[in-house]
Amino acid sequence: MKSSNNIYDLTGFSKVYRFTIEQTFKSPTYRTALIMFIVMAFLMGPLTMLGGMAGMNAAKDSDVMAGSDKVPATTMYVVNSSFVDFPEELMNLEDTSFSDMKIQEADTLPKLGATEIGLIVSRKNVDGEDSYLLETVISDDSELTAHEVEELSDYLIGGFNDARLKSADVSPAQTELLGSGLTTGGVQSETEYYEAKEKKFSSRQVSSFATIYCIAVFILATLAASYVVNTVMEEKVSKLVENLLVSVRPMALLMGKILAIMSYVGILLVGAGAAAFISNKVTGLFIPEEMKEVTSELNFASLTEMGIWRIAVILLCLVVSFFLMSVLAGILGSACTKLEDSQSAVGTITIFSMVGYLVGMIIPGMENKTVDIIASIVPVTSPFIAPVYAVTGRIPIWVFVLGMLILISMTFLLLMLGAKVYKKLIVNDSKKLGFLEIIKLSREGA
Repeated sequence: MKSSNNIYDLTGFSKVYRFTIEQTFKSPTYRTALIMFIVMAFLMGPLTMLGGMAGMNAAKDSDVMAGSDKVPATTMYVVNSSFVDFPEELMNLEDTSFSDMKIQEADTLPKLGATEIGLIVSRKNVDGEDSYLLETVISDDSELTAHEVEELSDYLIGGFNDARLKSADVSPAQTELLGSGLTTGGVQSETEYYEAKEKKFSSRQVSSFATIYCIAVFILATLAASYVVNTVMEEKVSKLVENLLVSVRPMALLMGKILAIMSYVGILLVGAGAAAFISNKVTGLFIPEEMKEVTSELNFASLTEMGIWRIAVILLCLVVSFFLMSVLAGILGSACTKLEDSQSAVGTITIFSMVGYLVGMIIPGMENKTVDIIASIVPVTSPFIAPVYAVTGRIPIWVFVLGMLILISMTFLLLMLGAKVYKKLIVNDSKKLGFLEIIKLSREGA
């Protein structure tokens, strides 16, 4: 068979690729989308900081112990019959809203003024066991609110606990040990126990990585559906593609268009990533110290813990997933006969992606091996799950290889299908064809 009649001939691919790239960047819509995406990525750092600061300020405003606004309390009378020395320094009111309040020990509670508080610390017997009781009292005409005094009472519990441990000659190290929690795990087999010991990543890290990866794949799938379908439809409606088919074979046309759009999206993502990186670095110079611990949970720095080869595997799988969605978008887009049909084609791919996205977000918390293996093999969900689960050791390597082979085979079959029907679909303007009709058309030859 001559090359000119070979539907898989890639002659003219570079011309189609260059032409599509040029048309894409000439389009005001695509240029605006690129700029807006990069600008929004850059603004995410400052917006996150401003949102975090607003939240912290709101929390401080509602916390009378934060020390921002002084509470009009002048004196606190302490009646201590607990036999525990509870000195003023252990109350630690220096940086609180009660820092101007004087503390005065008393044998009995005096008549309280409008700005005075009574603190009674005593021992009580409950069901034959000794316990401690901390009570706060205000006058009937007090200028202090019940909320303010309740927060003070809750705050003083920590100081009193320190005081009674100190009175029992408990060292700070022993105090920390006593305050540490004790957790228990479920019953597990020996194999599960040793596998858990060898895990490099915790369940929380795996869930975090999986969430980020699912979002990335979903964004790529959505972009592929939108850009490829719209590009195909624009050229189809303008009849420009009919002229291209005179000198370019269907496979070259399909591949050139898809890879050009992939390049555009790649530039968009790299630009947005660089903008986000610069934004985070600049924002970090101005972020308050008290916010750094909070914002550290929002960045993606922990991804570097995966290592270079793991990140490379994930990026390669992202490309494969993007290529699969792009080929499917190219076929569905060429089957449309008018611009209105393109919404249906985009919707089909979005639904396909949404299923994988939802499954990928839900199953990390299940920690079920059978579910993990099935989801890593099924083509609808494997692009969203298998790569992260493989590099973090959550699934065996053979499951990942099998899932990727199935995914690559599916991509190859779609590509062959596109090569067979693309020419007929791209010049078809009678009616929109469904996927089963496209397969039937492929049996009739190119």
